[in-house]
Amino acid sequence: MLPVSCLVCGELGGTDVVLNLLLFAPFAAGVALLGPRPGRILAVAALVSLTIETVQFAWLPGRDASVSDLLTNTLGATITGWLVHHRAVLLLPNRRQAIRLTGMALAAWMLLEGTAAWSLAPSLPETVYWGQWAPDLGHLDRFRGTVLGAAVAGDSLPPHRVGESQRLRLQLLRAGGPVTALAITGSPPLQLAPIVSVFDARSTEILLLGQRRGEAVFRLRTRVSELRLRPPAIGIEEAVPVIPGDSLAITASYLRGRYSLRIRAGKRTSERTINATPNWAWSYLMPFENYALGENARWLTALWVTGLLLPVGYWAGRSRTRLGPVVASGAVALTLASVPGIFDLPPLHVSEWLAALAGLTLGYLPAEWGAGSGRRQPAVRR
Repeated sequence: MLPVSCLVCGELGGTDVVLNLLLFAPFAAGVALLGPRPGRILAVAALVSLTIETVQFAWLPGRDASVSDLLTNTLGATITGWLVHHRAVLLLPNRRQAIRLTGMALAAWMLLEGTAAWSLAPSLPETVYWGQWAPDLGHLDRFRGTVLGAAVAGDSLPPHRVGESQRLRLQLLRAGGPVTALAITGSPPLQLAPIVSVFDARSTEILLLGQRRGEAVFRLRTRVSELRLRPPAIGIEEAVPVIPGDSLAITASYLRGRYSLRIRAGKRTSERTINATPNWAWSYLMPFENYALGENARWLTALWVTGLLLPVGYWAGRSRTRLGPVVASGAVALTLASVPGIFDLPPLHVSEWLAALAGLTLGYLPAEWGAGSGRRQPAVRR
C-alpha cells in the first residue's frame, strides 16, 4: 500500500504521473467546449478527482488513493481546458504565432529526443548484487521449471550474494554481458516470471531473464528507471516451449544500444536483435504491466514519430513562408542524425526517417491548402 501523501509513487511513479495527466483530458476537453473558463474547469476537475480518490480510499480495497492522483488529474484537466480555450491560436495561428509555435514544438521535440536517448544508457548502481534462480519475488510470477546454471560474460552467476559485484557490474557495462541461463521448462507462467535475475541489496532490479507463457523476456536496468518510467525490455513470443520438461538455453545482452536475445529450446532456435532508439519513449508510458518490445515495436515507433511531428509540419506551413518548412525539416533531420551518435546509440532505422517525413508532410499539406484557399479572393464585378 502506497502512502496517500506520496507525489511520485513507486518504481513506475513517473509513468503514473504522465498517465494521470492524460486521464482527465477528454473530460476536460468536453467541459471546456461548453464555454467555462479554465479556472472553473480546474474546480470541476478537482471536485471530481477528489470524489474518486475518496471512494477509492474508503470503499474500494486494493485501489490506492493518493494526493498525486488528485493533483495530476486536476493539472491535466486544467492544461487541457487552457488549450481548448486557446484553440483558435493553435488551429488557425497568424504568421507570427505560427513561427513561435513551430519553434516551441521543435524545441520540445528535440528535448524529448535528447532526454530519451540519454535515458537508454545502462544505470547499474555500485552496490552489492545478488544472483537469483527462479526466485519468488511476490510482485512477479514464479518460474516453475528447474534452473541448471547461469553466467555473465562466462563467469558463473550463483543463486546468492555475488562475491565480486563490481566485476559483474563492469562486465555488464563494458560488454553487455552476455547473460546466459540453462533450464528445464515447467508449466508456463501466466505472468512474467524471472528465470534468472540480479537484484542489489536495496531490492533494485539490475537484470532479468524471464518467461511469460511462451514468451522469453530480457531487460537490463537503464536510466529510464531513474525517471521512474517503464523500463524497456525485449521479448520473443512463442520462443519458450509450453510443454514441461524441454531443455532451454537463453543468451541475452545489451551493449551500445543494441539488444540481443537468443533462445534455444530443443532443436529450435529463436533470435531477435533490436536497436534501441530515443523514439521508444512511447513505451515508457505503456500502462500494461511488464511490457516487452517485440514485432510491433517498429510500426508503433513510426506512429509515435509521425504523431509528434504533425504539429511541427502544420505550424511551419502556417508560417506562410517557404523558409519555415525548410528550417523545420532541417532541424528534424539534424536531430535524427546526430542524437543517436551523441549518446552512443545505433543509427535510426529507415522507418523512423520515413515516419518523420510523413509527419511533417501530413501536417504541412492541410496548412498549405488552408493558406491557399485563404489567399484566393472572389472576383469583383465591375
